[in-house]
Amino acid sequence: MIIHFASLLAILSLLSSPGMLANLHEEEPFAHTLNELKDFYEKSFDEETLPQDALWIHPWDCEVSSNGDKICFCEPMYKQRLNQCSYCDCGYHEGNCSFTSLGEKRCSCEPGFTTDSYEGICTEMCNATKPCQNGGTCYKDVCKCSNDYTGSWCETPRWCAIGSCGYEDDVECVWDRTLRKGECHCKEDNYYYLPKEKECRECNCGSHGSCRLADDVLVCKCDENYALKSSTCERCDCGSRSVKCAFDSRDNKVCQCQKGYASKTASWSSLKTWCEICDCGEHGRCYWDEDDKICDCDDGYRSYEGKCRECICGEHGTCQIDEDGDKICTCDYGYAEMDGFCTSCDCNYLSSRRMIQINCTFENGFKQCVCPAGFETKSDFCEDINECYTSYPCPANTICINKPGTFECKCEKGFEPIDPYLDPKVSGCKDIDECSEFPCRSQLTRCVNSPGSYDCVCREGYYSTSGNYGRSYKPAYNDCYEIETQWREATIALGVIFSFIIISITFYIKKHKGSS
Repeated sequence: MIIHFASLLAILSLLSSPGMLANLHEEEPFAHTLNELKDFYEKSFDEETLPQDALWIHPWDCEVSSNGDKICFCEPMYKQRLNQCSYCDCGYHEGNCSFTSLGEKRCSCEPGFTTDSYEGICTEMCNATKPCQNGGTCYKDVCKCSNDYTGSWCETPRWCAIGSCGYEDDVECVWDRTLRKGECHCKEDNYYYLPKEKECRECNCGSHGSCRLADDVLVCKCDENYALKSSTCERCDCGSRSVKCAFDSRDNKVCQCQKGYASKTASWSSLKTWCEICDCGEHGRCYWDEDDKICDCDDGYRSYEGKCRECICGEHGTCQIDEDGDKICTCDYGYAEMDGFCTSCDCNYLSSRRMIQINCTFENGFKQCVCPAGFETKSDFCEDINECYTSYPCPANTICINKPGTFECKCEKGFEPIDPYLDPKVSGCKDIDECSEFPCRSQLTRCVNSPGSYDCVCREGYYSTSGNYGRSYKPAYNDCYEIETQWREATIALGVIFSFIIISITFYIKKHKGSS
């Protein structure tokens, strides 16, 4: 039966009240009263509505004997107390546990044992051969222990007895008498105690490390010149100029070096890493890329000959240092370098007619506006230069096409770039051999290539029936006939012509005579 702790106190109070005791002399049996209380609490509480702090009270049954005594039938470890079953224990040593009529626990111990009034359990008697330990005193055959110890002879630290280290077999509890502090240790090697879980777990750091607990997690603390690699402590040395040596997630050695030094790794092995001198000055960070020293400089500084030098062109430009150590400012559009800084320089009025970028510079402190290449500077605008008229710049077999500020060279019809990856302006153009693709449709013709074109001419013994000139002429469709067929057709044509002439003359003569 499940009841709340406060309800249990109410029952005990009710059972011990004078009114309840008076019911023993009334007609209604006392067992009936207990059964009503039992039914009431079984109806009032169940597992779903039970509060969080509810207690389990051991089941019990009660009946009235023939002489009127009330008897409770309890399970093992429980005894009748004030007409209910309550937990009754006399410790690990066997002893008969019971309750008095007033509800007090009583232990009947075996010979050699007595009841410890403080613990309420059977404990071995203390004597000269079995004295009390850890400062305990023997009083009436029972050891009176200090607050730090318990047990028959005060041999067990109370901190350990209450389960501070848990109840696992591989855990042992140790009490420091000087510090009055308990510690939990694992019995097996390479196992370490976790206070939160109250259990031991394996942690093997190798022969050059020990296991430590940090934030409830077991970690390896390695010896000097050793670092954690995978799960054990391995040799890790970066030289005398290192601050720390470690291994990354890929088991590569990582060196944290002193100021003025940086980690350098051999190209043939990631494990060959050490601290090499590497200094870029106060305004940069130095690191090694194999054998190359790299300076990562602060804003306003650039690397030159292994040091970070000041290099500022203002907020409207970027600064670089050339191989001679000279500062070079690359200014934004609308700005030009003057006295080492990018200064506003506006020449947009010259580009009002065209969307071109005017080159604005300073000469001796005065602004100079210069049109870009391909344009000629006029008084108030930039005029495009037609390169195709001034000096024909394109190579042979190309056509020049003028464009704003520049020009383009295209291959003429029947020609193609000599190098397909280069501009015809650079590589020039070559003739296309159209005959390589067999363009002639008639089998009576043969292809003859020519610069920029081709022709389909009749084979020997044949003549062309198409005109081989004019815009409409298409060589591929040229057709041919045999020469004798040509003469036969010519003879017939001449016969027809002569016949027509004779008939015409005859008709004319007859008509002339008739009119005479």
